[in-house]
Amino acid sequence: MNVAEFSNEFDLLYNNIMSNAAPSINEYEKSVFLTKAQEEIVKNYFNPKGNKYGEGFDDSIKRQSDFSQLISTDIYPGGTITKLSFGNSIDSRSIFFTLPLDLLFILNESVLINDSGKTVITQVVPLRYEEYTRLMNKPYKEPLKHQSWRLLSQHGGNKKTEIIIKSGATLLKYLVRYLKRPEPIILVNLTSEYNGATINNRSTAMTCQLDESLHREILNRAVELAKMSYLGDIKGIIELNSRGE
Repeated sequence: MNVAEFSNEFDLLYNNIMSNAAPSINEYEKSVFLTKAQEEIVKNYFNPKGNKYGEGFDDSIKRQSDFSQLISTDIYPGGTITKLSFGNSIDSRSIFFTLPLDLLFILNESVLINDSGKTVITQVVPLRYEEYTRLMNKPYKEPLKHQSWRLLSQHGGNKKTEIIIKSGATLLKYLVRYLKRPEPIILVNLTSEYNGATINNRSTAMTCQLDESLHREILNRAVELAKMSYLGDIKGIIELNSRGE
């Protein structure tokens, strides 16, 4: 769907549901509801409990196809991932990196290391902080063969990853496959039409990046959000917002 189709069908569904009882919605407001609906659907489809099909991202070919437009890769060195230098770290094996600014979810990671003169590809295993503490209490405190560990945190507003490799090894490359945060759905040029308003720091008109099979699902959700916002039912608003967590 292009931006005109999004706008026209939004009006049609909204007027049918509300029976013209609510005030009209301008293009900026529609864009906000559409963008929020898009973000909710992306997040919920990565959690099987968050959608009616009970399917996560890897549970069906359709799910992978739905989000294929958002899958990207980045690498260190040579990409936008940068290595950070810190004076102190809890773990002497830790290597810190900033992640891509548009990263939403990490799908896969691998690290190329030099271990005793041999070049080895290791798969990165994400750890919870309590799991890291548990592993450090074991006699063998090293990642398993062909594995490295990863913890996530923040640094200066950017997501930061802490990679822990085998003692004595040297990291050569770090590769990340990830899901990008989708660009907002903006129906008109906000700079000229709405005095420089922005959505997610964007103002240029743009349609949905996701596969077209999801466009009407996003549209229906956006109209649902608009309806609840104007009805003002507190219980309904709380239930509606909980779906975006």
